[in-house]
Amino acid sequence: MKRFKALVILTQILCLSFTTAAFAVAGPSNLKQYKQSSSVEMSSGDWINEQWINDNGWDVRFWMNKAPGSDAYPLYYTYGWFYLKRDTGGPTYSFEGLPALAFSDLASRTIPLSFLGEGRYQWEGRVEKKTVYPFSSVEISDPVSFDGSTNFHFGIDITPPELLSIGSSTHANQDAWYNNPSPIISVEATDPNGQNGQNGSGPGGLSYDLSLNQLVPDNSSDTTAGYNWGQALYLGSRASGTWYFSVKPLDAAGNAADFNLPVSFRQIKIDTVDPRIDGVQANGLILSDRWQNTNGNPTFSIDADDDHSGVAGFKYYWGPAYLGVPDTNSSSNEIGPLTASQGVNYFRVYAYDNAADTPNQSAISTNFVFKYDSIAPETNIIWGPNGTINTSLTFFNYSGTDAGSAGLTFSYKFDGGDWMPYSNSGTAFFSKLAPGNHTFEVRAKDAAGNEDQTPDERVFTYTPPPPKTTGGAKIITLPTQNQTNLVVGSQTSTNTLNKQIKNLNKKIAGLNKKLKNYKKKLKKASAKQKKAIRKKINSLNKQLRSSKKQVAKLQKQVKKA
Repeated sequence: MKRFKALVILTQILCLSFTTAAFAVAGPSNLKQYKQSSSVEMSSGDWINEQWINDNGWDVRFWMNKAPGSDAYPLYYTYGWFYLKRDTGGPTYSFEGLPALAFSDLASRTIPLSFLGEGRYQWEGRVEKKTVYPFSSVEISDPVSFDGSTNFHFGIDITPPELLSIGSSTHANQDAWYNNPSPIISVEATDPNGQNGQNGSGPGGLSYDLSLNQLVPDNSSDTTAGYNWGQALYLGSRASGTWYFSVKPLDAAGNAADFNLPVSFRQIKIDTVDPRIDGVQANGLILSDRWQNTNGNPTFSIDADDDHSGVAGFKYYWGPAYLGVPDTNSSSNEIGPLTASQGVNYFRVYAYDNAADTPNQSAISTNFVFKYDSIAPETNIIWGPNGTINTSLTFFNYSGTDAGSAGLTFSYKFDGGDWMPYSNSGTAFFSKLAPGNHTFEVRAKDAAGNEDQTPDERVFTYTPPPPKTTGGAKIITLPTQNQTNLVVGSQTSTNTLNKQIKNLNKKIAGLNKKLKNYKKKLKKASAKQKKAIRKKINSLNKQLRSSKKQVAKLQKQVKKA
């Protein structure tokens, strides 16, 4: 016998005096039974009301049997009629003429459903009881109808649904990267046989897979009951990488859509990892936080990387602020040439990746400290012999000023000799001077390597003291910061002369200082300003010459005294 598949069992219990007639439909496994009483009830089993099936190759068995107690007097037998109707029009199929039942007989009839088209159907049934009294030919007909059309429906849908599109409200472009780790997907599909119970069974969920590999999902539903196509499907939080969402829409009858690339799958690219900067160089050679004076227009090379979406560009800050906020875009990892200001310049940069919604960015830090100083320092002799001295032992004190890198060192030379190596010392000692004229020059160099191109100098004359005279006063001259002669003896006039010389030397030192300042201003002055500054310099030079002549005269008077 052909395979049977359960559809429905209808049982009608007619509550008449002495007897009961029954009407039912059965399948090959769990049975569905209906009985007429105060309400219509249904037992558990493989089928439920409103169920759709995706196979019309089923057979349905209708049967009638004698109810318990039917052997009681009087005798009866029954006839049954069954009707199958399509909900939305079409023919009504009638199955009648089931044989009468007598005593304990069982009558059944098998009806194939293969001739049914796709659609939604309902059952109707009718039972007629006839009672026969013994020793009489009288038959009493008691037709009782049972209509289950309002209580039991089923549908046949053997056509799979069709996938229309896969969209995402969080990851709109499947070729772009996003830093949102929780994708939301929507799947649009249609049932070619119709939606919402017209002809097709309608939405029945999704069978899908989400993995780092392209996999074909099976035909089992992965969505909760009641999921409708087009609704938001939340896929949870995912790690960074390229994910593949593949799907087969299912209809209510369990048909699965065909899996066709590329329509049936979608990429979801997630990148929540920040890019990183591994190093920054200026001009390929210059080290960070070092003073230099050779290149005031550096170009910075950035070594950056990103594990997923890749580095899209950079934002940088260039200026004097230690915590300057990067606000200038660059799509290249070569930034420059930039113009450096005198002093300390800060290069701060971060990289950002290709995430389309909100790019991930590396940490912001001071990546390079560019110290630039191209202005030479100024050198000043603080103290040293000037004019004529009568001792062969002397020394010079000197210092310098620098507006940039500071960290000054000094080099000097004496009487046109070689420049001495630079050192931190600000003092130079000389002894055993030869009689005659001598020249001392000194220059400063800053931390950036700039040298003073106009060294400060001092010219003086050493004249040995006169031979000792009997009974005369003994004069010992020692160099001091104020260039004061210490006189041993009682010659008051000599002391007075020395005080005058001291005051003149102070005046000369002040004039030299002013002269240096005006020379410095002259280098930076405009054309109009230079004319006035040169007049000042000429005036100071005249005063210096006059003061030096006075000192020379006084020194001669001291010798004569």
